Amino acid sequence: MSPANPITAFTVLGVEFRRGDSARSLPTTIQNRLDAILARISECAADTMHRQRRSKVTYVDAMTAVTFGEPAGLKNTELMGLLAQLVEEIGRSDPSDELILELGQLPVLAPLRQSFRREVPPSDRPLVLQGVKSLGELEIGSSGREGLGERAGARVVRQHLFFDIEDLELGAEDISADLLVAIALLAQIKCDIDVLLATDWLPVHRCERLRCGGFYPVKRMSGRSRFCSDTCRANAAREQ
Repeated sequence: MSPANPITAFTVLGVEFRRGDSARSLPTTIQNRLDAILARISECAADTMHRQRRSKVTYVDAMTAVTFGEPAGLKNTELMGLLAQLVEEIGRSDPSDELILELGQLPVLAPLRQSFRREVPPSDRPLVLQGVKSLGELEIGSSGREGLGERAGARVVRQHLFFDIEDLELGAEDISADLLVAIALLAQIKCDIDVLLATDWLPVHRCERLRCGGFYPVKRMSGRSRFCSDTCRANAAREQ
């Protein structure tokens, strides 16, 4: 017997996983596990998120959790080894050609699709009522990426990443929250690598303050960004 409100899609770290056949629902246990994983990511990256004045977990926070040797509570999937290597090298802003090639050839990322959506945030309300802590958080959105267009809550066009679960060719027993999180993070990293190859610029950096080391999104035209926040910039020199 199908549930009264069947789950046909999940959004994980800004990446949507949808089932093309809406008559077939996804296990509700996946959402429970996703909530637990995202809570663990939030816990691991809590200090960094606080300094960046963000409350919503994005893929950069998952990268921070992986960096700290605590893969957000993820089970040891076959993708975690590659993820850990990628995050480490991106943290040095120098991903190797070998890893980039391995990432580009992953069969699980072949079905990745993208589109663009126009968002119109409710700019007539204070940010706190919109569920965000700062204008910066509003600008990067739930995808963790800066949008194109006007700022300050006006219309913004954002990249939208998604998979049709049927295209992943996973059996019902193979679909797990841990795997979806790993695939979502790899998809986001692939988008960053695509930007790097096209522009020689990475839209995500790792904070150079030794007591932080968290990842953060870098805005266009921001120059050479070394620290995730004013707090880390001010404290970095005193802590050396």
